[in-house]
Amino acid sequence: MHALPTASHSRPRVFLPSVRGALCLGVCAVLPTSRAANWPGWRGPNGDGTTTTTRNLPETWSLTQNLKWKQELPAWSGSSPIVWGDRIFLNTPSKEDVQPAPAPAAAAPKAAKRQSGGRGSPGGAGRGPATTGPGGQELLLLCLDRATGRELWRKQVDHGNEIRMKHNSSRPSPVTDGRHVWVVSGHGVAVCFDFAGHEKWRFDPPGKYGKFGHNHGYGSSPLLLDGKLIIEVLHGMRTDEPSYLIALNAADGRTVSGPRRMARGRIGRLAVMPLGVAPRL
Repeated sequence: MHALPTASHSRPRVFLPSVRGALCLGVCAVLPTSRAANWPGWRGPNGDGTTTTTRNLPETWSLTQNLKWKQELPAWSGSSPIVWGDRIFLNTPSKEDVQPAPAPAAAAPKAAKRQSGGRGSPGGAGRGPATTGPGGQELLLLCLDRATGRELWRKQVDHGNEIRMKHNSSRPSPVTDGRHVWVVSGHGVAVCFDFAGHEKWRFDPPGKYGKFGHNHGYGSSPLLLDGKLIIEVLHGMRTDEPSYLIALNAADGRTVSGPRRMARGRIGRLAVMPLGVAPRL
């Protein structure tokens, strides 16, 4: 966490890091309750990972230090939790069904022996949490109580989970306006829920516009802007189709604009920049 001085604000801006691949979610002892302290989507209310409203945050954490509560999650995830009022929402796979380990094979010749782990393989170094697989096959949206960490509800967003390089199929972070929460799976399926967990609509971009062709899986978080849900699809080398943006009516999931074709890209996240008199993507 870092305090960043700015020219336009007399107060410091506090940088809040995302939670990545944790099996337990800890919340610091000082939790602001004002509307301005909400963290409604990936990189927070300003879209830059900072806030000017939070005070007296600790600078260090451990499994026992500066935690208000801990809640074990079903599996690991690269998704960032979001916060609104007394609710926390996060994207995660279900619990993995761990099978018994197979009997050890006969020792291979030394020249051919190779340890598992490498890029994208189970147990690979630098892939995130120490785990043997991607988690369960159900992709879930969880809602937790902000004060206690108690799970309020969980809903299935999509099905199918695998490790693609350093993450699984739950990487995109949700986004909320305080009444509804929108989440996109690692396969690109977008779903809207209300705060009680009732599904309002779902939309399947790969089903309508063609299978995604990402090299490392899909991880772009949706963006909420002026009543529209913006979804970015940056294809990799696994397809000849162009990358695109689509805009959905956030209330009912109808396509408002798109797909807007873009140049080929490999990785990216959506952000709004205040350019001129209107915000630009």
